[in-house]
Amino acid sequence: MKKKLLMLFCMCIMAVSIFFTGCSCTEKGLKDNPPTDAKVISNGGMTVVKGDYLYYVNGYIDETTLTKDDNKYGDISRAGIYRTKLVNGQIVKDKDGFLENTDLVVSKIVGFSNGGFYIIDDYIYYATPYMNLDRDGNLQSNRVEFHRINIDGTNDETLFVTSQNEDNLDWSLYKIDNNVYLTTYVASKIIIYNTTTQKTVVEVSDSTSYAFLDETDYHTGAVKDKEMHNYIYYTRAITSSDGLSVDYVGNAVCKVNIATGKITTLETSKNNTYTIKYVDESNVYYSKKDTKINGNDLLFKKTIISSWNNSVEVQLSNAVYTNYYFCDFGDNLIIASDSNGTYVIENRVSTKVLNTQQTILNVYGGYAYYSTENKLYRFNIRGQFVDGEIETELITDENKTHTIINEKYIDFDNQRVYVFVDYTSEAGVSNTYLNYITEDLEERFVGKFESKDIPEKPEQNDGYGEDPDVEYVPHID
Repeated sequence: MKKKLLMLFCMCIMAVSIFFTGCSCTEKGLKDNPPTDAKVISNGGMTVVKGDYLYYVNGYIDETTLTKDDNKYGDISRAGIYRTKLVNGQIVKDKDGFLENTDLVVSKIVGFSNGGFYIIDDYIYYATPYMNLDRDGNLQSNRVEFHRINIDGTNDETLFVTSQNEDNLDWSLYKIDNNVYLTTYVASKIIIYNTTTQKTVVEVSDSTSYAFLDETDYHTGAVKDKEMHNYIYYTRAITSSDGLSVDYVGNAVCKVNIATGKITTLETSKNNTYTIKYVDESNVYYSKKDTKINGNDLLFKKTIISSWNNSVEVQLSNAVYTNYYFCDFGDNLIIASDSNGTYVIENRVSTKVLNTQQTILNVYGGYAYYSTENKLYRFNIRGQFVDGEIETELITDENKTHTIINEKYIDFDNQRVYVFVDYTSEAGVSNTYLNYITEDLEERFVGKFESKDIPEKPEQNDGYGEDPDVEYVPHID
């Protein structure tokens, strides 16, 4: 009797403990976690490397197929976050193609249309579908819920929920004076949220264009006192409150202080209309046209050292393009496209590299990546031309089915490219899991199948086990 009472008491204590500390994938947390100050590579996407660990989103789930009982913490594995320990930077697999070691860290859906995660210090910040019903009983899974969890998989907590459905949510994280700020663009508003105080700093409701700084690499000790680490640049329409004459037909360039929410108007242009396109650690890229004469919307940049007005404006293009990809190397190197093709622009000199319009998904190691017909291609920006086009190569396995390849679901960790792939189980059901592409352009599985999703074992080649020249066929690639 005493043993039963003691057991019941212990269970009660555990229940209370879980209630106050939040859910976790493991009761005591994962061991052997990377040091706080270990360098982080590839933040903001489906994979992050911190120290000797690769953290990855195991798979993808279409949030529109969810029901109200889905996405409960502790029930999710396919689209949650796992980790695997790297050996000399390499992913370690057994002879059947499965990871030799992997741990579930976040048991919530992170692989979905607005998914992704960051690791900052000892915390993982991630997005997951919001699972509440609206007044009409409709599931609001197109809204996004942001969470923070200890890197050991304990103490998961909800930070912020978007106010409405967003099909292509833009969000980023900034760390300023030991506070981590979540920035989102929701309901046509720039929203800045302090994850430490768990309060909204400011909502900017009049922005007409903006750009968040997306820093993929992070280090705890890095000094980040540059302008772009502290402010978000945006544009707005000129209003009567600006006190300007009616012949001001341009717009205003502004910045908002991320930590304080203070807004500063940098320029009110009489004739020119600005559109913010992109920012990096030092530069603001924008298009500008003379509205009074309906001029061309050409591309420019400013390197912000002291102030917007004191920064030299550099023209980057001589023509108008539909979209741009801003490279992080080379002198003013941009890849642009329009209905006539794809171009590499360097120091305002445009070279047509493809005769088709392609949207560049990423530039990595001197290669530009794009997708067409659910296959991933790349070309060397300095590559050779063949029959009037730059030489391209298919890098995904043409024998595999890739139904999700876009800018959100292609990721890089300085060694590997990651994409989602459809795998068919032994029962004939298809679900989506993560693959990686090696430097030798071999596409391989990385992750952990749910038991019901494990593909059927392949048959061994004739003579295996008898003829030493017949190689073993692994369960998966």
